[in-house]
Amino acid sequence: MKNKLLLIVLFCLNSLGAAEGGAQKPSFQALALDALSKQSPKDLAAQASVIKKNARVKKEVVNRLLNQLPWRQAKEFAHRDVVDSVALNSAGTVLATGSHDGKARVYDLTAGGEVPVRVFDHGGIVDSVAIDGAGTVLATGSNDNKARVYDLTAEGVGPQWVFDHSNWVLSVTLNATGTILATACYDNKARVYDLTAGGEVPKRVFDHDDWVSSVTLNAAGTVLATGSDDNKARVYDLTAGGEVPKRVFGHDDFVDSVALNAAGTVLATGSDDNKARVYDLTTEGEELQRVFARSDCVRSVALNGVGTILATGSDDGKARVYDLTTEGEELQRVFAHDGWVQSVALNGAGTVFAMGSNDNKARIFARGPERATFELGKPVDNITVLEALELLKRDKK
Repeated sequence: MKNKLLLIVLFCLNSLGAAEGGAQKPSFQALALDALSKQSPKDLAAQASVIKKNARVKKEVVNRLLNQLPWRQAKEFAHRDVVDSVALNSAGTVLATGSHDGKARVYDLTAGGEVPVRVFDHGGIVDSVAIDGAGTVLATGSNDNKARVYDLTAEGVGPQWVFDHSNWVLSVTLNATGTILATACYDNKARVYDLTAGGEVPKRVFDHDDWVSSVTLNAAGTVLATGSDDNKARVYDLTAGGEVPKRVFGHDDFVDSVALNAAGTVLATGSDDNKARVYDLTTEGEELQRVFARSDCVRSVALNGVGTILATGSDDGKARVYDLTTEGEELQRVFAHDGWVQSVALNGAGTVFAMGSNDNKARIFARGPERATFELGKPVDNITVLEALELLKRDKK
């Protein structure tokens, strides 16, 4: 039997092209995994050695195994006060946090330990942080009435830009390239800045009927969404002139948080009416795509890049992750909180999830290959078949 299984794996390696060419044939990954799953550790080691000799097969088999890893907490970062805001770069390798202790922190998630690689002092609470796709530009909003932008590739701790506001800056957001900044302010205004231009004057200013609690941009920086205490979420086309929103969505209470997917075609909102909502912006009208009712205020929402995964943080002390391609309930619940979930963030793939809480902690959860990278402290390409299988075995205990 063992010899037969070994022959199956060897057949997979020798007939790679044929397996890929026939749509109805089992993939070489499936055959190899089937063989590997039925063997003793001794036989497994022998076949892992064979697979290792074919880099492409090894990579596919390892990824197939790692993609079975469910969500687990990967890291935890203690702060001196409430963690008001968290943000991730597209790859999920850089975390930024904003805290009541007046500091913004940046962490390299690929490194060990809990020490931030950068710390930026502010004159007040850091209520919001945002990071660009590459993880090289950081934006912060503070109750010292300033929004700041930092170049993380440069030495020193001073901001590259400082934008004065007339009141508390409640939310900041960046486009994917870190060249456009949007801010939400207690003065009932949302502002958009072109960081490639000189000066501190906003390119666009959008008035609201109450304070603007949240802002978000799509990847290109051409679509802006805002959430306000006037119980409305608004969507603006920044390629068009004027201040009139393209879409307005009414809620039953304050809109605390808004999020867009990369294309700007999916909008998520979190509200004091205890609901998270998801809208399809490619359709006309105000019909909701999904509504998720909770037992308390939904303080924060986040979407992955394509808008198929939604994360929410609530005053009920829980963070949840939903698969928007299904009709069912959440993918994973996270219960380990002693207070409100202030902020949530997802990486582009939706495989790394960050949250900040008023228990003074920021936490990172991961699944799939990203989780393996955090747990093993090495890139996915360097993870062996045996290490991947060991992670799966450990997870099932």
